[in-house]
Amino acid sequence: MLAQNQTWRDHTARRTIPLTERTEARMSTMTTRRPTRQVSVGNERTGIVRIGGDAPVTVQTMTAGFTYDIDACVAEVNRLAEAGADVVRVAVPQKKDTEALVEILKQTSVPIVADVHFHYQRALEAVDAGVD
Repeated sequence: MLAQNQTWRDHTARRTIPLTERTEARMSTMTTRRPTRQVSVGNERTGIVRIGGDAPVTVQTMTAGFTYDIDACVAEVNRLAEAGADVVRVAVPQKKDTEALVEILKQTSVPIVADVHFHYQRALEAVDAGVD
């Protein structure tokens, strides 16, 4: 949700305009969305977030710290959620990252997605930890 006093600097017009005006201008020039299949992430505790199809646009982001650092990861996820993130991705390149997911999931209130890059085993461990 946009605060009423938020602004955006339009460097081409050399002026600052309210974000609501920028949003309205973009909406008037938006193209039609391509048809996509809708998927859902989350659960009853975090809430179900629908992505794609006719669902509204959702905000997703990714943590920058180490997932195995549970306290720092939880703090970052909660800050991102407070800032408006609907879904947060966490990197799980090592087994210690997926082991940390159990505790992270208990302490966060948004759906967590495990970002798997290198080994299919991390995906299986993330599912076992409770990631939806």
